[in-house]
Amino acid sequence: MKVFMYDAVPNFGDMLNKYIWAKYFGKFIDRDDGILMFGIGTVLGEDTGGAVSVIVCGSGCGYSRRIREIDSKLFKFFFVRGKMTEKILGLPEGTAITDPGILTPECFPPAPRGERVVFVPHWESASNPLWRIACERAGVDYVDPLGDINEIMKALSSARLVIAEAMHGAIVADSYRTPWKAVTTSERINRFKWTDWAGSLDMVPHFHTFAPLGPSDFFRTLTSSKDKEIGLEEIDRNSKGTLDEVKADEKKGQGGAKSALKTLYKLIVPAFIRNRKDDFLNHRLGPFLDRMMAVLVRAGLPSRAMKRTVYELQVLSSQEGAQLSDEAVSKKRVAQIHDRLVDVREFLEKADQQRAESKKRSV
Repeated sequence: MKVFMYDAVPNFGDMLNKYIWAKYFGKFIDRDDGILMFGIGTVLGEDTGGAVSVIVCGSGCGYSRRIREIDSKLFKFFFVRGKMTEKILGLPEGTAITDPGILTPECFPPAPRGERVVFVPHWESASNPLWRIACERAGVDYVDPLGDINEIMKALSSARLVIAEAMHGAIVADSYRTPWKAVTTSERINRFKWTDWAGSLDMVPHFHTFAPLGPSDFFRTLTSSKDKEIGLEEIDRNSKGTLDEVKADEKKGQGGAKSALKTLYKLIVPAFIRNRKDDFLNHRLGPFLDRMMAVLVRAGLPSRAMKRTVYELQVLSSQEGAQLSDEAVSKKRVAQIHDRLVDVREFLEKADQQRAESKKRSV
């Protein structure tokens, strides 16, 4: 069985796939048996690569518009991330449990609880060194989402509070019973997937929106688009009751001038050019300018944006407004996942038996 995951960028949320599934399905992992697994990640709708069977354990919708192309004969859904994903795919009620990241403490034992507040940016935001400087000045520990996964787990499990732009920063924190706060540093944040996950634990995520701290933050907002995300019309069609909340949340923190610039950019620059320019702006030019600004800020250049961000991080460091799922609900979801994992192992064992019998008949 092959586990689908994004590994071009070592984002810890995606990397959890390597550790969690090895614990539960060790002997079945990385075998060329034609089975593909969609586990941790917003990956439903991605290319299955010619797999003969696809099993789903906790994945969610949120980016790909190709969800209508999912072949029910090819896919076997053991559980998905949340009820919004469940409804979009038309799955039976009860298929949604929660994100498998809730199992993290079973793979990475928690570190002793401390009094530190930690900030976990999205992996794209991690290219902006100004956020690290802001955390230093605010007395907040900066956690690199592309860093060593063992160190990340120690930081999240030992923290007093986790300020998370990375969704799996919140998921993992919640699994360790560490209170968390959701934040955004640009409009590229996918609020749909956050709402899908939080709803699985009977929560609604509340976001604090930072203004851009550096050029890359501004570029990500300028180039943000729903074109790569699941269409809201799909949510409207299949997830009545949640669409208004998601739409309203998307509008929070969007200033008039910023929205006008974004609209003008899309009107002037054709889509096929935007796709190339977006990558250049977000992952090359933006980070380059951020690094230049970081040198100047460390040298003592006054920065109103830095001063504002440090103040907001200090305010956020208060426990007030932090979120944490009900412990009884969390334990129930863990138990439900373990029940489904038993079903997965039975499915894999049966597939092994069928291949063995087929091999015997062909001899």
